[in-house]
Amino acid sequence: MMKKNYFLLFCVFGVVSVVAQVPSINVTATFSNEKVSSSELKKLDSLNSKCSLLKDELSTLKGQKGNEQSVIAAKESQIKGVEAEIKKTIEGNYFYQSNLAYYTNQLAKIEGKITKLKADMKLAEADDNRSRMDQYEGEIQALERDKGRLEIERDRKLNPATHNYSWWLPSKDKKYRDAFFEDTYNNSTNKTNYLNAFAVVGSPNGVTGQSELVADNMGMLRITFGTVITASNDSLSSENTRVEALQRLINGGGNFYFDLTAPLLTTIRGNSSDDLVNFYAYANIKAASDIKGYGNDLTASTYNTSLGLNLYSDISSENKKFNFFMVANASYYCLATKAFYEALQIDHTDGFLSGKITIGVTLLNQFRFSANVATFGSEASVRSTKIGFGLQFLPNL
Repeated sequence: MMKKNYFLLFCVFGVVSVVAQVPSINVTATFSNEKVSSSELKKLDSLNSKCSLLKDELSTLKGQKGNEQSVIAAKESQIKGVEAEIKKTIEGNYFYQSNLAYYTNQLAKIEGKITKLKADMKLAEADDNRSRMDQYEGEIQALERDKGRLEIERDRKLNPATHNYSWWLPSKDKKYRDAFFEDTYNNSTNKTNYLNAFAVVGSPNGVTGQSELVADNMGMLRITFGTVITASNDSLSSENTRVEALQRLINGGGNFYFDLTAPLLTTIRGNSSDDLVNFYAYANIKAASDIKGYGNDLTASTYNTSLGLNLYSDISSENKKFNFFMVANASYYCLATKAFYEALQIDHTDGFLSGKITIGVTLLNQFRFSANVATFGSEASVRSTKIGFGLQFLPNL
């Protein structure tokens, strides 16, 4: 029965020798129907830019001596004309009006709570009640953070061309850090995300399951915890142990892993662009461990650490229902146990380079089919010429 189940999974997923799980980057999901509607704001953005330019020109004219009043009046008339067109465009744009009303209402509620807390804080101060003062101060600070987050969200939605993170080190600026992580990974950053991605792959030797269990942000970094389990229907052998170890290495590094990601460069602009092509580069540090007997044939538990560089690029269809992508990764593995090297049939403990190139397509923002087209490395035992196939599920929590 066990072998029969493996055979069915093998038929579904194709011939897989080593399969790479793709990072849970989910760019297509940033283009929800609501955000696609924001493309209607292009005209408004253009008018706002034109108005700003005219105002700068007016300021320059007023600062120069010898300009006739008629020239200044003509420029002021141009500005009034553009402002009238902006007002007309806003009044006729339901998307803009409804969202502006929503954010205005939410911000007013927060302001009301802050005002009340400040009044309560004065009363507590008069009573010399330090514990209540500290409590109110903490609540005010939390509300101020909520207010700032809402203001950025409002500005990015209503003026998408002018409020965004930078291309280089996009998560460095604290003001737009949350926006970057939400745009790139399609997760809310005001809570920890559970089961961010799940992948199942099969091979003639058995089944591998990989899941990114917990994901959160830590400053400008993204931290994830995941697990990789392999189940084999082959008899115990050194070659089978190597294949299983390589599967875990490619998919996550081990049965359990922690990954710390540092975004370096991105062209992903979230809802501020209709660009169909994106690029994202990031570095990562990973610590992983294989537990003896936990879905493996190891004779001893192992651990390893790695430093990696990753390049992601994609091209989407017009309505973002198809997203074709490629991911290239190269990692240097070091600080590992001797058993880790032995499982991979590497006869030294000096570290080694391992990398992969994966291509695939994401459908409807949730289902990702991928093919590992190249696995390379400094050691022969971590290379593979076989093409692997896999299915990944992105729950978009």
